Amino acid sequence: MHCTVNSIKIIATLLIAIQTSILKGQTDSLRQPLNIAPAVSGSFGEIRNNHFHSGLDFRTKGKIGYRVYSAEAGFVSRIKVSPIGFGKAVYIEHPNGLTTVYAHLDRFSDKIAAIVEKEQYTRKSFEVEIFPSKNEIIVAQGEVIAFSGNSGSSGGPHLHYEVRETKTQAPLSPLSYLPNWKESDRWAPSVKGLYLYTIDSTDLLTGNLSRKKIAVNKSNGAYLVPDTIKATGRLGFGVETFDFINEASSRCGVASIALYVNNEQWYHLRLDTFEFAETKFVNSTIDYSSKINSNLEIVKLWIDENNQFSGLKSDRSKGILDIAPGLTYNYTIEIKDHSGNTTRINGAIKGSGNSIQRSTQPIDKNSILTWNSKHYISTDLYDILIPQNALYHNIQFNHSGNWIDSSTLSIRISKPEIPIHKKFTLRVKQLSIPKELQSKAFIGYVNGNGTEYCASQWINGNLEATCSKFGNYTILIDTVPPCIKPKNLNDKSRIAGHNNIQFHINDNIAGISTYTGHIDNKWVLFEWDPKTKTLSHPLSDKITESGKWHNLCIRVTDRLNNVSEYKCEFFW
Repeated sequence: MHCTVNSIKIIATLLIAIQTSILKGQTDSLRQPLNIAPAVSGSFGEIRNNHFHSGLDFRTKGKIGYRVYSAEAGFVSRIKVSPIGFGKAVYIEHPNGLTTVYAHLDRFSDKIAAIVEKEQYTRKSFEVEIFPSKNEIIVAQGEVIAFSGNSGSSGGPHLHYEVRETKTQAPLSPLSYLPNWKESDRWAPSVKGLYLYTIDSTDLLTGNLSRKKIAVNKSNGAYLVPDTIKATGRLGFGVETFDFINEASSRCGVASIALYVNNEQWYHLRLDTFEFAETKFVNSTIDYSSKINSNLEIVKLWIDENNQFSGLKSDRSKGILDIAPGLTYNYTIEIKDHSGNTTRINGAIKGSGNSIQRSTQPIDKNSILTWNSKHYISTDLYDILIPQNALYHNIQFNHSGNWIDSSTLSIRISKPEIPIHKKFTLRVKQLSIPKELQSKAFIGYVNGNGTEYCASQWINGNLEATCSKFGNYTILIDTVPPCIKPKNLNDKSRIAGHNNIQFHINDNIAGISTYTGHIDNKWVLFEWDPKTKTLSHPLSDKITESGKWHNLCIRVTDRLNNVSEYKCEFFW
């Protein structure tokens, strides 16, 4: 048969299109990653500490070890093992342009585990990140890739599951790709609280916004503010809301919130996708002060000057109501979940009087820091360097520092209720720390439970740290080595039949930095779980010969290079 060049090109194009269609399965639906009845404890986009949640959290009945299945055919593009964050995680790239992520795993499937363990022993590190080649670990849809767990910064056994756009790695709402969820979600979002804020109050500058809770009545699924609010000035709404995805789900977040004033949209928060680089804007999207002081998750329905979150849209009002005397403003707050179920709050504001007390606290104009400038504050005791665009809006900036006694320094930088988007530098001067102790000194953030370590270094005779939040700081000296306590063996122990060795390790001041274990002078893999402060090694004949006496050495170092060792002999 004779074919022209053009016909060959057409046939090749058709074959590629057919192959692509087969690989995609001609659908954007993905398989659920677990074979147990779906129960969601955390939804996409919901509010978390310093970030929007980037996936779905599936409950696993308080247990670990459930099979985790690949949502679609593809190849493993990334594997990460860490004691924090996602813990043990697998990333699978699919031909349809999506990547799925499975995190907080207990263990990997055999073919993935073999590659991970080989890399760990090659690098002599529990923490590894691997990027396999495209054809190295091929998986089929529904293939077991791992087992659910509680690794990393997990608050309990569950599977964290993500869907991302492969090209950008932007997370997408997984419910959009799981079949039958919209049909089974019969619950519209619920309203827990509606608040009105005085934005022209000086309390905005000081991180202590005045707010008033508004009475809301619910009838036949709709919410109504029964009383017309009487007020004047610049006002903003805040709303507490949650959603149930199905009968087995916990309280979850919502997909969008919109504010309409006199039938025009003034504000819209959309949470169906975002970039990881912008997720910290959550601290400006919520009433941050109420979150850290009272654990209230109030979404502000106005936009700060430096809130650049891509899911926020507004008209020129930025969501702020500038109430004029004698005028009436009818408003609707519309809240949707990821299945499109909708809740509305309706009410009115009339411009007369002032129902919310405004702060009359005087403000020193010289103490105002503008959000779009960099700032350098210097005293005899310390310097503070705040980069440009670190603040979400202009703030009143107060600071102070003094020696409480000969060994205790206290520095207060603004207040914890004011969020900051970028890290700033704190430089402490005039420290009379003996030279032999300088390597053990660090700047610490004082919270309600103790002191948090801040990475510190000596530069030109000053101690500097990069800090991520406002509040109280101090100087600490750490010369105490970490504590190592065996949990299931002692020197000269006979532990035949045991399948692991476990230690409790802790450092109450600066925190653990590195950890290593050697058996018979050979590096062996120890897994570190900071939540339980457990260091564990799985015993196997592949690594350690059974039926013999062995020498064990555990070495743990804290962030100030204080070192502890534990040595013993054991029979296994």
